[in-house]
Amino acid sequence: MSEDKKVNKFKALAEKVLLETKESRIELDKLDTQLYKEDLTSESSLEMARKAAGHGNFILKKYVKLKSLMLNEKNNKYSILKLEADTSGSKFVSAPADRAASMCVNDLRIVRDILEAYVTSANNVVSVCRMHRIERQSDSKIAVNL
Repeated sequence: MSEDKKVNKFKALAEKVLLETKESRIELDKLDTQLYKEDLTSESSLEMARKAAGHGNFILKKYVKLKSLMLNEKNNKYSILKLEADTSGSKFVSAPADRAASMCVNDLRIVRDILEAYVTSANNVVSVCRMHRIERQSDSKIAVNL
């Protein structure tokens, strides 16, 4: 496959993954906004944690697949450049080959980073909701003991 076709294939894949995760990313953005704009109850924090975990796990699966594909393609490109240098008898220089291999998966890297941010966000929402529930439970135990 020619280099241009591969780049176009990766660009199309990147766009596809962004489209597939759009709904979950929008929902996570809403949950983030709710965290700092609303006063959480125990019920709302539990519901938010469930939603964040669900959307985060969906995005995480896409993220892991994309990350694996990106690493494989980058390594393949690097190996091809090394093999070409070896067969042509020219000196192989690792740094430029590594940059070229990295550039061939640039579109995938951008999407990978976006997905990683949303996975982190989902985990943070779950953590804050969990912490909120623990604080509420501690407060109610203290009130009962008074």
